This record gives sequence, structure tokens and C-alpha cells, in this order.
Amino acid sequence: MIVNITNIISEAFRRTMTRLFRPFNLSKWLVFGLAVFTIFFSESNFGGNLTFPGKSFNTPKLSQAQTNNTKEIKKKLTYLLTSHEGTFIQRFQKITGQEIDPHTLKVITIVVVCVMAFVVIASFFYLILVNWLRARMEFILLDNLVHDATQVQWRFFAGRANSFLFNYLPVFLLFIITVIIIMILLTLTAFSWGVSCLRADTLVMPQATTFLLGVLLIMALVVLGIVFNFYQFIAFNILIPVMYHRDIKFKEALGIFMKLIRQNLAAFAKLWLMSIVISIAYAFIIMGAIMLLLAIFFLIMLVLPFFVFFLVFLIIPLMFGVALLYVPYYVFIRNLGPGLLARLDPELNIFEQNESLSS
Repeated sequence: MIVNITNIISEAFRRTMTRLFRPFNLSKWLVFGLAVFTIFFSESNFGGNLTFPGKSFNTPKLSQAQTNNTKEIKKKLTYLLTSHEGTFIQRFQKITGQEIDPHTLKVITIVVVCVMAFVVIASFFYLILVNWLRARMEFILLDNLVHDATQVQWRFFAGRANSFLFNYLPVFLLFIITVIIIMILLTLTAFSWGVSCLRADTLVMPQATTFLLGVLLIMALVVLGIVFNFYQFIAFNILIPVMYHRDIKFKEALGIFMKLIRQNLAAFAKLWLMSIVISIAYAFIIMGAIMLLLAIFFLIMLVLPFFVFFLVFLIIPLMFGVALLYVPYYVFIRNLGPGLLARLDPELNIFEQNESLSS
């Protein structure tokens, strides 16, 4: 079936304007903002790699003393990492001139292991908590979009939200673990090349195997990210609307989706790619808004220096304010999937029957 993606986007934009601005309802924005705030924490997409074009900076010349210190540090680092003399701890003791008591070393090792274990366990429970909250809020957000309401029916969607969580979370955790493993391997590969440079006392080309392994790991990371992003798009924009509309569990919704994608793969792929373009464009808009907000705070602090002490108490409200900026985006994106479903199968139209869907 040939689906006009432009019509779906236009319809999603119309619904977004209707739900949020015609008329403007503050309580609706607060409910939607609460849902988006939860999704915000779950996705944790606050950072990014920013490239700032600008002038080249001249490297300041080092004095003779600074040059000698740099050479000495490099010599010690080369000895520590590349020498086969004794153990790593013994070489560390030799270059620092300090003896490390074996008992102290055991205590430090135990403390480090315990801290790492605590971080891993705490991170695991944190991921479970935020994804549990997100699963529930996704259904609440969709329900309010469908009925143009401001209800928080927390327990009503418990069964479907938990079904979604128990099936989505293993894939999410597997993705996180795989990314960590790839990053560790990539770090070890870079470390191996760095050691080779130290031994040669100059920047050398990595060995063919090291270079190939690094390229393959980076490609695997990119492919994994693309696949998981598509999975997330399908899970939150297709499976949840199907579960909501049919009142079914995750696996049943997945079965319906598999039947649809076999005949309409191009339509799903186009909508997914379009959502990425929209996400990038909106991210730049939000970045500009945040930069403007930071500039305003900076000017206020110049005039009222004591204002900085109040920023600590404003962190959560500011984050909620940023979430409110994302409300139109999430409302728009969450309308794309249902719009596609309505065109592929009119029985999956989750919106009011009197809404006209242009094909």
C-alpha cells in the first residue's frame, strides 16, 4: 500500500495544534508536561557532540623547564605501561617512590569493587524505575491525546504498561550492556595503539588488525544505535497505540505489527526517517531556547550576584520548564504512529471516528 507520509505529518501537526492551542489549557500542558518530564528522564538525551566552528588557536610555546617536565612524565608513563619489569603495582611504586602496603592495597581493591558493584546495581534499579514510570506515562499521554482530556488514570493502564515494560526492558538492557562491551573493547583497542606510540616515542600508524578492529567496533556501535532507535520508534509509536486501542498485551500487538510491516516496510521506514529529521530540527530549536534562557540568567546574575544561590532551588522547576518546551514535540511525534496505523488499517484508528483522515 502506498502511504502519503506528508498527509500523516500534516494531520499530526493539525492534531497537535488542536490539542495544545485550540484552546490553550494550562492544566492540559501541566499533565502533558508531567508525562514528557518522565520520558525525558528515561531517554536521558540531554547531551550530544557539539562542533563549534571557529578560529584556530596557536599552541603556546613551552619553556625549557616545562619541556623537560613533559619529557620526564612521558618517560615515566612509557615505563609504567610498556615495561615488562615486575608487576604494574611494583612499577607504580618505583616511579612514585612510595611503598604501598599489601593490606592497604587489598582494602583499596575491596572498596573499589564495592563502589563499582553499588553503581552497577543502583544504575540497574534506576533504569527499571524510570522505564516503569515511562511505560505508564506513555499510555496516560496517549489516552489524553485521544480524548483531549487531562486525566491521570494511573492504575487503569497498569496491565498493559507492565506488559510493555517486561518485554521492552530486556531489549533495552541488552542494548546498554552491548554498548558498554563495545565501548570497553574500543577503549582497549585505542589503549593498545597508545602503548605502541609510547614505545616508538612518536605517533605511529596502528597495525592493520588494530585499525580494522577499531573500524568494525565503531560500525557495530553505529548499526546497533540505528537498529535500537528503530525499535524504540516502533515500540512507543506503533505498539503502544495498538495495545491501547485493542486492550491487548505486548506480544499480541507485536503480532499485529509484524503482519503490517511485511506489506508496508517502506511506509514504516519513511515515517521513522522523517521522525529523525524532525527530532534533529526541534533539538536545534530547543538548544536555541536554552541558550537564550542561560543568557538571561547570566545577565540577571551580573545585576544580582546573590541570585546564584537561588538557582539550586530552581533546578527541578527549570528541568520541568525544559520538558514543557518539549511537549509540542512529543505530542506531534506520538500522533505520527497512530496516523500511519489509521491508513494501513482503519480498524486501528485510535482517534475519534468523526475525524477525517485524508489519504
